[in-house]
Amino acid sequence: MKGVHCGVFDFVFTGLPPGGEAVARSVGAQSTDDRDEQIFAIYPRPPFTVGQAETISLAVRFGQTRLIEIESLASSAGGEALDLNTECDLTYTIYPAHQLKLSKNRTQVDTIYITIVDVTTDVAARRPTYQIAARPAVPHPRIVPCKWFPPDIEPAVYGIKIDPKTVPQRSPMWWKLRGELTGSKTYSLLGWFMPAERNAPKEVFSKASKANMRLGSVSEALIVENYLKLYPDRIFHEVGWCDAPRPEYPKGWGASPDGWVEVPGAQGAPGTTIAMEFKTSRNKISMEGYFIPQVYMEMISLEVNHCDLIRYCVSRDVAHIYHIKRDPELEDRLIQLWKLALHHPSLYDLVRTPQFVQMRDELNAMAREWKPAVVMRVEAPLDLPAQREDQEEQQPAAVSKVISLLETCIDLLRQIAGEK
Repeated sequence: MKGVHCGVFDFVFTGLPPGGEAVARSVGAQSTDDRDEQIFAIYPRPPFTVGQAETISLAVRFGQTRLIEIESLASSAGGEALDLNTECDLTYTIYPAHQLKLSKNRTQVDTIYITIVDVTTDVAARRPTYQIAARPAVPHPRIVPCKWFPPDIEPAVYGIKIDPKTVPQRSPMWWKLRGELTGSKTYSLLGWFMPAERNAPKEVFSKASKANMRLGSVSEALIVENYLKLYPDRIFHEVGWCDAPRPEYPKGWGASPDGWVEVPGAQGAPGTTIAMEFKTSRNKISMEGYFIPQVYMEMISLEVNHCDLIRYCVSRDVAHIYHIKRDPELEDRLIQLWKLALHHPSLYDLVRTPQFVQMRDELNAMAREWKPAVVMRVEAPLDLPAQREDQEEQQPAAVSKVISLLETCIDLLRQIAGEK
């Protein structure tokens, strides 16, 4: 048994050939990045054969916590081959929890890749919670995932052409491919979450903000699973970076929706495609005005006319599904404001002008009036500590529970009334 330490993690091998060692380093991110995913490349010294890898196991530990134990680095069940450039030995095998870089006609293991994700959602936690970024051993029949892409190569150097839509979100390549105007930037350009002071320093996310953002990430798989149970004839596709179509829209505009769904047509008619966007909250379930510009950019970038926005409230085990349809007039107005704001010398002053204030007020009013098309009960809900997303004084737990139950009953009654 031999181990290698990197960062706060230990990678422990069992079954290495005699004299075998390993070196590990973090790859794919700059030292200034504040990201929750860390990718580690482990280099066996000397490289071992694929046959030897079948009997080598790897355990990943964080202190005394074992994150995973991979019983066989080259499982006889086999992985998925990825051949990017065989002449340059850019050949890989993709397994659910790790990836191998191969050489010498796919007979030798040069590198082992492991991705570790910070999934800490408890603001009061004294130590972070990590897990391995892993795919299910048995893929969901109606989920089409993006394919893993190596974190330590530049495609242009090797003449590799990639489709940005197929690159997994939050991967190093996805960060590089994103353009100037992203979906999440559309609402800040309109004035949401603008610092109160003109020369305020660049926003640094607080521990609470980071925990809430992670909550959204860790809930995505749960939302998709429940959505597909609700709509058993639909197929969900993961998607990476989507460029807005040119020349209709400027270069660098685009978005990364949470996915898109194939909706079959009735009685053999052509189906449709809709964008998907997930918004998770510990306690809130209402539609918010700043969601609207984001989903508009996502519909623009996917070239679709509809979006299902799912607002999941963890404390209530309920999600509201809002059906959003593109409005050409509203879209034109948003585009004009984005163009005006993108390179304005003083965004702080611009977003306080009447046209920007009016747009925010209008979208907030639309959100308040928007009723969910479907109320979805979320099965197998997340088990998370009860926390507030803001600094307001927390209500007693019993009172909060009663309020949540009453609000859920009201939502269900509204849905029943709408169906009659």
